[in-house]
Formats: sequence, structure tokens, C-alpha cells
Amino acid sequence: MRQFVPPGYISHLDFLNGVISRNLRDEHGIDPQSVSAEEFGNAQGDMNYILRSGSRIKAIRSAIDDAVHEIQGRLYQGDLVGCYVGPLADKNILEVEANFWATERGGETIHSGRYYSPGFGINHISGTTKGFDVPLFLRESVEQDEALTDYKEDVHSGAPGRPSTGADAALVYVTLFADGHVSAGLSWKQALEQVNKALKRAGRMHVSLSTLKSHTQTPAES
Repeated sequence: MRQFVPPGYISHLDFLNGVISRNLRDEHGIDPQSVSAEEFGNAQGDMNYILRSGSRIKAIRSAIDDAVHEIQGRLYQGDLVGCYVGPLADKNILEVEANFWATERGGETIHSGRYYSPGFGINHISGTTKGFDVPLFLRESVEQDEALTDYKEDVHSGAPGRPSTGADAALVYVTLFADGHVSAGLSWKQALEQVNKALKRAGRMHVSLSTLKSHTQTPAES
């Protein structure tokens, strides 16, 4: 059974799996659908096992680790906010402090999808507080810039169906750089950083430089 996610929030595990899938496809050329449950489990073994494994398992492990680090950075910077359901008596949705994500336990929490709240409830027999392990879910930060607003309008005014990640990136790129990023005095790397920043705020996946180029360059530029 899928875990409950409050309306308006994002399933952390779904988001994590989406970033892993993107990394597999864009960075390692692996179709995420081709990865078996056994391979995925093996890729999460200890490093001694990974070092003795073949290149495919190492690539899967790299995709997982990179996804955890990316989300960890976005939570620490405030682009995403980690949340959990508070004590049932309060019916609160509580936020995890951003500084928590800079710790080792922050990375472990992202990997497991569960947050340990040390004073989450009360033991009614002893009267002491006790901690609970609760599902983590996400919400986007409230800040949005003009380019992101224009991008969302372009997406919703287009054909039915959600665009691919590459198409999303192309829309953001055109919105930000109508005359191209070179005219704005930016390198490809700098343009990619701005495109990914807008994509993050829209709750969409980052793209690699190769994906951005393939969706924005003409054959003559490639």
C-alpha cells in the first residue's frame, strides 16, 4: 500500500526514485525500467561489495548516491522543505529544520524516506516523551521568479499531457535566454545552472548538460 501524503505535498520516496531514474538515464545511459529489484538492492550494499561489482552495479550505486546528495543539498538550501505529520493530538504538519540536512543523519533520512522525531509522542504509562520513526514528505519553497511563472504558463497553454524533462528544460531555456545564453554573456554551464534552478522551483527534475544541449541546439551547433 502506498504511504499517505497530505494534499499539496510531495511523496519523498516518489521524488527520490524520480531523481535516481533521471540519473540512470541521463548520466549512465541505463533504462531505469531495466533495473531489477535485485540489482537495485545489491547496489545499496557496503562499499567493499560495490568495489568488487561490475560497472552496471557501480553505475546504479552512483545514481542513488548522487540523487541523495542532490536532494540533501536542495533541502539544506531551502529549495525543498522536509515535512512530517506531528502528534495526532495537534494534527500538525511539522517542518524539519534546514540545518538538519547538513548532517550525516540527514543523508540517512533521505535514503530511508523516514524521519526520527525524538519527542514525537508521550508514553501515557510513564508520562515521558518518546521518539517515533515517521514518513518524510516534501513541499516546494514558496519563492518563484518571473521566468518560472512564464515557464508554467507556457507548459499549461501547450498540448495535453506533461512535457518530457528535456522539453521542460527547453521551455525554461527559451524563457530565460530569448536570444541565446551567449548573448547574455554566459557559458553553457552557467546557463544550465539557471535552467535547473527554475526547474527545481517548479518541482521538476534537473537535467544534465547533454540533455539541455540536445533539446536547444540546432544540428549546426551540435
